Amino acid sequence: MTERIFVSQIEERHRPQWREAYRQYAAFYETKTDAAKLRRLWYWLTDYPPQVFGLAAENKEGELFGIAHWRIHPHPLAGRLTAYLDDLFVFPQRRGCGAGKLLIAECARRAKKEGCRRLRWATAESNAGAKKLYDAVARRTDWVIYDLDIKR
Repeated sequence: MTERIFVSQIEERHRPQWREAYRQYAAFYETKTDAAKLRRLWYWLTDYPPQVFGLAAENKEGELFGIAHWRIHPHPLAGRLTAYLDDLFVFPQRRGCGAGKLLIAECARRAKKEGCRRLRWATAESNAGAKKLYDAVARRTDWVIYDLDIKR
């Protein structure tokens, strides 16, 4: 029997498991994460109004399967709001159970409710597991992403 997965807004009760999920997510992308960065992100997720929205996928016992962080921003060329999925992470032992697909679907549902007509995200070219999921639920685009590091 397949375990039922529930997706909800991230809350204080998720914080310890969320912290571990985010640490593993950052480690996958070889990104340093310290206590200050985790506090700042938690503030962004839980401040009102939130600057970044957070979702948690969990079972009925409250065991966290995965997280998603997304935000809404204006899309000037389209003349409307667009949603951007910044982070999606499912614990390795829970991959393949549908949590990632549910998190994306809930981001899209909430974004649509806020007036967005698109949910967009990026992933590393080398992230084959994520790309398999993303290819199943969305259209891959021809856009190329650039980063310009801005030094103080």
